[in-house]
Amino acid sequence: MSRIAPARRLSYQILLQIATSDAHSDDLLHSPEVDALSPQDRNLTTTLVLGTLRWQLALDAQIRGLLARPEAKLSPEAATALRMGAYQLLHLDRVPAHAVLHDSVELVKLGREKSAAGMVNAVLRKIQVAGHTAEGEAAPRLAHPEWMVERWVQRYGAERAQAICAWDQEPAGITLRLPQGSTDVDGIETEPGFLLSCARRAVRGDPGRSVAVQTRQVRIQDEASQLVAEIAAAVASQPKRVLDACAAPGGKTAILAERLPQAKITAVDVSPKRLQAMQRFLPEAISVRLRFEVADAAKLELKPEYDLVLCDVPCTGTGTMARNPEIRIRVSEPDLKRQHQRQAAILRAGLKGLNPGGRLVYSTCSLEPEENEDVVAEVLRVAPDFTIVPVAGILDRLAESGVVTAQGRDRLRSATVGNFLRTLPGIYPCDGFFAAVIEKQSSDPAEAAKTEGGCCRGKDLEDVAGDKWENGEGKNSCDGLVGDDAEPGCSAHEDDETAGACGEEGRGEFGLRKAAAQGRGECGGEWIGEQIAARGSDEMDKSGGAVGAEDRQADCAFAEIEDQGCCRGGGREEQAEQKDGEGLQGERDRCEP
Repeated sequence: MSRIAPARRLSYQILLQIATSDAHSDDLLHSPEVDALSPQDRNLTTTLVLGTLRWQLALDAQIRGLLARPEAKLSPEAATALRMGAYQLLHLDRVPAHAVLHDSVELVKLGREKSAAGMVNAVLRKIQVAGHTAEGEAAPRLAHPEWMVERWVQRYGAERAQAICAWDQEPAGITLRLPQGSTDVDGIETEPGFLLSCARRAVRGDPGRSVAVQTRQVRIQDEASQLVAEIAAAVASQPKRVLDACAAPGGKTAILAERLPQAKITAVDVSPKRLQAMQRFLPEAISVRLRFEVADAAKLELKPEYDLVLCDVPCTGTGTMARNPEIRIRVSEPDLKRQHQRQAAILRAGLKGLNPGGRLVYSTCSLEPEENEDVVAEVLRVAPDFTIVPVAGILDRLAESGVVTAQGRDRLRSATVGNFLRTLPGIYPCDGFFAAVIEKQSSDPAEAAKTEGGCCRGKDLEDVAGDKWENGEGKNSCDGLVGDDAEPGCSAHEDDETAGACGEEGRGEFGLRKAAAQGRGECGGEWIGEQIAARGSDEMDKSGGAVGAEDRQADCAFAEIEDQGCCRGGGREEQAEQKDGEGLQGERDRCEP
């Protein structure tokens, strides 16, 4: 039998398993078989697997056009050999075409349909001659489901939709979470993070094989994932009891533990195996402080006992497709409704556990509103005791404390839409995330009248639509709502320089900014979709939408995990500095990159 290159043989086996089961590339790329390869072959294997998955929809379209019978259904073996061969011919510059053709034919002969070898050879030779059938901006779009792209165009506009598609087609970068004040990782060349002071982006080296990573002093975690956890850690003042309702794999839990050393933290996940893996993943100094509980977050029967709850819920993961490329192949539009129902159940359960004055952070890694704003709106519509807290003021405090860098805060101004956080991949160099902060009103009427930044709580966004804010006599102050919806106790907030409704560069509960600062002025609200956006000196972001936290689709590789426990984020991507897969290689935490 002719010899097949080890990287191609193993890549073919992994892709075939993904095509014929619910296995996930991340798990298979962390297998002992992959680890046993040479560094070069390990790098090439990751490039072949993830690259083929990224381009699979576009490759299939080109392959079908070259078949004698385009409507014919190919066997998984033949389809996998064709996809992987076509990917190498079209997207890898330094791979010899004769080697691709030879190994593709031999791989088909290993299966039960040896007669397909001739067809595979003929089609790949046609592709070798024809080259790409889609060039330029059209190519990334064709590598995504049409229904998905159309939604993004409608939601975010054509330019941003194109940026998302283009980002998904490139290897995802590797970001490290370092201890506060650290900047170096042994054997790894890094550069500052895009948003956070504790984040460093790997430029060269193999983070997965770094001693610092292996000894859990440094974690591999996407920067937007870190940001969501930093927001959660900052929303409540010295919380005593904290619940992470969908905790595994543990990256966000670790940040909560680091930032809240006084808190008793309960980490809940539906999968015993994932909780066990989480305990191994976390440094012992953190793990021993946590209480671990196996439970379905959607079915938790909580009583008010927590000052802070994080609901980083399972989702379709459409914000993480650069590192989880098979999501685009497996997720369908009807999945959004199913995910929405489960997400709403988890949010309802989490809210029941809040003490008066306590806060909950709801997050996903989905770009779809059904999993983000729509979940929050549906749950709060029948929960009058809860109100949305603007994330902008929290980001301001994180910047003041140095958690978010000054440059990062400026960059994040376009990531706050209304009261929510939304990072778009391709617009930001990280995964797509959505986060909302919700507060349970205090039972103390005086406390209930207080504000996050100078505006009244206890009113839904819809309630203040069309209302006007009238500036008071004092410097940068607001007299409150004018009209039927005005509430007692919401009068002037004198000299509020930092976070008042009309505060200098501040914003209030409903995202209102100062419009003029001459002792008097006006604060005005303006609808953007379902939200009130800031009117002020900064240019308003007129696009709506949301992005999610780091969880990928619920029905992912781990069958035993059920709906909730699917792995979040990406796996090892050997980031290639050259197209062939040579160069930077890293082992990202498969669930929380």
